[in-house]
Amino acid sequence: MLLILVCMNCLVYSQTDKVVTLQQTLETASGLEKIKIWNELSIQLKESDTKKAEDYAEEAYKLSKKLDFNVGIMTSAFFLGQLEKEAKHFKRAANKVEESVKAAQAAKDKKGELDGLALLKTIYLLDSRKSKWEETELAYRQLKNKLDLDMNSARLVELEKDFESKETALRLSERKRNKVTTEKEKIEDELALTIEEKLIREAELAHLAQEKAELEAETLRLENDAALNALLVSEQKNELLSYDAKLKRQQFWQFFLLLGLVSAILIIGLLIGNHRLKRQSAMEKLQTQRLLLTQEKMATLGQLTAGIAHEIKNPLNFVNNFAEGSAELAVELLETLAENKASIDPKRYELAAELAEDLKQNALDILDNGKRADRIVQSMMEHAKGDKGIPQLTNINALTEDNLNLAYHGYRALYPAFNLDMQVNLDPSIPMMMVIPQDLSRVILNILNNACYALNKKQGEAPSDYKPTLRLSTQKGKEEMVIRIWDNGPGIPDSIRSQIFNPFFTTKPSGEGNAGLGLSICYDIVVQGLGGKLEVESEVDQFTEFVIRLPLSLLENKAVLEAV
Repeated sequence: MLLILVCMNCLVYSQTDKVVTLQQTLETASGLEKIKIWNELSIQLKESDTKKAEDYAEEAYKLSKKLDFNVGIMTSAFFLGQLEKEAKHFKRAANKVEESVKAAQAAKDKKGELDGLALLKTIYLLDSRKSKWEETELAYRQLKNKLDLDMNSARLVELEKDFESKETALRLSERKRNKVTTEKEKIEDELALTIEEKLIREAELAHLAQEKAELEAETLRLENDAALNALLVSEQKNELLSYDAKLKRQQFWQFFLLLGLVSAILIIGLLIGNHRLKRQSAMEKLQTQRLLLTQEKMATLGQLTAGIAHEIKNPLNFVNNFAEGSAELAVELLETLAENKASIDPKRYELAAELAEDLKQNALDILDNGKRADRIVQSMMEHAKGDKGIPQLTNINALTEDNLNLAYHGYRALYPAFNLDMQVNLDPSIPMMMVIPQDLSRVILNILNNACYALNKKQGEAPSDYKPTLRLSTQKGKEEMVIRIWDNGPGIPDSIRSQIFNPFFTTKPSGEGNAGLGLSICYDIVVQGLGGKLEVESEVDQFTEFVIRLPLSLLENKAVLEAV
């Protein structure tokens, strides 16, 4: 146990020394060297000081982006993606790792790309993004198979080189065998010459016979060597033929597996494409049916609302007219009493004047509430209008900015002292979208008017250093286009936030704004008309932010919009 503790302490001190050395080197480093040191420090400090490791990785990422250094982007983005995944920020983790994969592709680092795809698969699986996981799994398998194929190809090249070396050795062996054969023929010739000279040189017979015996022994030895060499050559040939057959079988199976893999990929691609086509067709059909059904319901509700509004408006006009006339008669009665004050008993005059004043106030109260009811009826009639305009290609940025100017200058015309800090950030990559511009303008203008009202109200109540601020931004995502309208007004309490999209619900006092149908109409336009989302986030005395989310399918579903 003591030995383990000692080893762990040594490892910690070694890591600390390495970190100190890297930090000292960082002071004099610059450019790409600084990026590499930052990345190395982030890896060394990941377990001991995660926050500092993340800071080093961020510095490496920023400088890599600035210098367009793909290897640095790949390493730092991969590390940051790991930290985001461990913190369970899966969306941000996926964005970082996707950037790491793109950088690896740009740097042609197959190993880095494969590691990024493996991590990306895990993030998509944890985030329950099945379609993205399937795409990443397919890309991962394709890249891994390609790397395996490259590795097998390299192995094949090595085997071919080994085959060539063995073939060269075989050729050298054959040359040696030919040389032995030549020497044997030479010896046989000499032996024949010796036999012919035997008759002439009988005196030298014993000596020649001895030489002959020696030569025959040498010949036998050479023949044995030649037979041994022939056996070795035969074994080498058999081994080479066996290896060649094995190599051919391996190449056949590799070709067969590659062919099967390509066929499987093609079949999977066709099935995925067919499934997506069917799902897209079903979704478009369902969306069209839903929009048509909503349109039919809204038309029926509009007719009913319009009928009720028209029926209420006539008696309401009588109430308002008679209330206004009664107020004028009360004023005339007060004037008449004042003219004849001298001839009336003071107590009776005071009682009559008080009653006339009460009558005047009652008439004014009736008139005020009647006008409020008239505004409600007018809003109901506007809500029930059947003319929704014609869908057309619309520049969302231009439409948003125009409505901001219209809302601000319109509100300043009513309240000249009102001033506003406008912060506009529009995404230039947003394409033209097929929407009804009048309806979308109505949504944006209504929310902006509410923001101006809230800011003006808080400016009248807040300290003198309060600065009304309104931020307007647009952003294009992968599946939606987002419009954000943020203000630092009084905010919306949690108790009423869930009710603000309900018809006839309003927090404004009597006589200001509409009858509580503005946000309800906006909600219907965005959700029912455009298939999007209208969300609100707020914190009391801090901020309010409305988020309009429009699906990018509006770029393609022109036929659906025309049906609406």
